[in-house]
Amino acid sequence: MVLDQLESFELMFLAGVLGGVVIGFYRAIRRTWPFKKPIEYLADILFCIAFGGILVGALFYVAWASIRLYTLLGFALGTWCYEVTVGKFVLSVLTGSLRAMRGFTLKLRNFLRRVVVRLKKK
Repeated sequence: MVLDQLESFELMFLAGVLGGVVIGFYRAIRRTWPFKKPIEYLADILFCIAFGGILVGALFYVAWASIRLYTLLGFALGTWCYEVTVGKFVLSVLTGSLRAMRGFTLKLRNFLRRVVVRLKKK
């Protein structure tokens, strides 16, 4: 009984770490690309669906959606531990990577526009 509860806690802790990764990825996207209000609202809804999906999916996997205090604490503790330990580092790496990709795509788009304009002139 207690070992089952401990295993449930551990699995929910790992799910919380995964939830922390989703939070970090979303924060990196929001820092990299400024959204207009309607897209910002849509992005917030998609994030809530993804984060809630992780929580509900983990609850179904661990305890057949039986909500227990120790499972919710495990999830919250996993998310908190991720944020405190490696969250800032991963966020900076993701933000830097996304900014580099954004810069590359903008340069590629501008290059292709110039090529199309030159081809139209001929």
